[in-house]
Amino acid sequence: MLIFSEFNLVENIFLSYYLCLVAFQQIADFGLVKLLEHSPEVGAAASRIVGTFGYLAPEYVRDGCVTTKSDVYSFGVVLMELLTGQPALSRDANPENDQYSEHRSVVEYILSALNDTDDSFTKLIQCIDPNLTHYDKDSLIQMALLSKDCVDDDWNRRPDMCKVVLRLSHILMSSQEREKLECSNSSLDIIVVLSTGHT
Repeated sequence: MLIFSEFNLVENIFLSYYLCLVAFQQIADFGLVKLLEHSPEVGAAASRIVGTFGYLAPEYVRDGCVTTKSDVYSFGVVLMELLTGQPALSRDANPENDQYSEHRSVVEYILSALNDTDDSFTKLIQCIDPNLTHYDKDSLIQMALLSKDCVDDDWNRRPDMCKVVLRLSHILMSSQEREKLECSNSSLDIIVVLSTGHT
């Protein structure tokens, strides 16, 4: 009997997604979006910026425009954090000056890999958290593309959370189907080895 001791990438991400979503709902300022989403104007404007830098949608920082798609942007950042193991914003030492550090955004980090025209898959793999050792490559790509769609600069092109959940569900189901297929193929290999006595 085969016992799998490690979760695959999607199961790890869904568990982390659930935990992050619970924490995110507790610490995020959803009240601002709920307050302003009933405004007669599409994309109501806030008079001051509230939230954690690195998770704030660009239209919110730039114009004070708040929509439910602002939360989608923040969720995309959380997905990128899960994929990379990196915080939304980190400080890199400036090699030219020891006194100052430069901010590095996980969004820019992932987007630069996904937008690489030569070999985006290889660049993406280099961005992935080294602690994620066993994962389905198709699921990884789909998760990265979903996170990219969530952080689109144009809030009109971002998916709404219902579509995000549907895509996550599809990624999970596809991953589980591939895992079952791999398990059945492994079981057949073991049966063949046991019946023939050859390794």
